[in-house]
Amino acid sequence: MADFFSLSKTLPLLLNPLPLFLLFLMIVSIANRKKAASRWILLSAVVFWVLSTPWLADQLSRWWEEPRRAAVELPQHSDVAIVLGGMSNPLSSNKEHLEFGSSSERLLEAIHLYKTGRVSALLITSGSGDLLKPEAAEAPDLAAFALEWGVAPADLLVESKSRNTRENATLSLPFLQKKAWKSAVLVTSAWHMKRAAGVFRKAGYTQGGLKLSLWPVDTLESRRGWPLNLFPDAGSLETTQVIFREVLGWVVYGTQGYL
Repeated sequence: MADFFSLSKTLPLLLNPLPLFLLFLMIVSIANRKKAASRWILLSAVVFWVLSTPWLADQLSRWWEEPRRAAVELPQHSDVAIVLGGMSNPLSSNKEHLEFGSSSERLLEAIHLYKTGRVSALLITSGSGDLLKPEAAEAPDLAAFALEWGVAPADLLVESKSRNTRENATLSLPFLQKKAWKSAVLVTSAWHMKRAAGVFRKAGYTQGGLKLSLWPVDTLESRRGWPLNLFPDAGSLETTQVIFREVLGWVVYGTQGYL
């Protein structure tokens, strides 16, 4: 059984289409190394291999992500948890099935904070990020899920017009001001927290006596051990893309004065 277990964990890495394709490109390039084009193909394949490894994905995640924290680092109690969307697909969801993506911890951990008494209410902020379906807001479905999992209707607020992180901040702030709340916990993915925290602070969440605490969740780290972390896979390539895109977003937001 031990041998079967080892094979079941290693063979998929070797038979994965991504490393097989890259290995094929490398072999063909080496076989035709006298041609300049082959050398460029070889270099591109090697770079693509590295970009797709769990090792690099984890290095980037540790460099960029806001570290997850222990509950003791939060205030004993805050008025509201602000939950940023981007964790489900409203287009494929229906009344019976909420189609979560890879960031469902944003909502699940916010519900946990509520049920353990760390926050008194949830504010879910997420409209539609789809250019072709601007009416497909995400927040209402997430709110329905939170209600099913025990959040009282009186403790649940929904903001469903925002289309990006800046609008999450600017359109949610009036809810806090209307309730005269003075403390909030921002809940989003660890890889998104650096930009989100900057935007919320800039929008006024640390002014007028308002205190903002951060609760990063949903790390992208796989922590796959050596040497298995040297084999490329599509998931690690996606992680690398997410970090690169988030860094670019942070730069763009900075140039626009949103941070």
